[in-house]
Amino acid sequence: MSILEQCRVLELARSTYYGQLTSAVERQQRKKEERKIRKEHAETVLDVWLKHSMFGYKKMSRHLKRLGNDWVGEKMIRILYHELGIKGQKPVFRTTRPGKRPYGKFPYLLRNRTAQFVNEIWAIDITYISTPD
Repeated sequence: MSILEQCRVLELARSTYYGQLTSAVERQQRKKEERKIRKEHAETVLDVWLKHSMFGYKKMSRHLKRLGNDWVGEKMIRILYHELGIKGQKPVFRTTRPGKRPYGKFPYLLRNRTAQFVNEIWAIDITYISTPD
């Protein structure tokens, strides 16, 4: 069946058919170009990230803007970080630190002891009592 006959059967103007055909081709070309540009952007981000792996998406976007990239935004960098599977390194909060007391740390004397009878082991919390400095 020719295109003319197909358009008659579908009751569709040939200009609509050709318009949709060209727009579909244009959309495919545009998507191809966007993928190429996105790949270039991803390579740029990855190159900078390899030098500055501690940068999160906010600091990376500021750094790339300073370098003269006008396509950069925090959202774009966040999306590229997610696609590339990278993250900025963050400082690790250390909760366990050695004590600063001059007398050292007191041992826990009840560790291996079990109570044999009532009122043998007592404990008290005196943290609420204020003491003069």
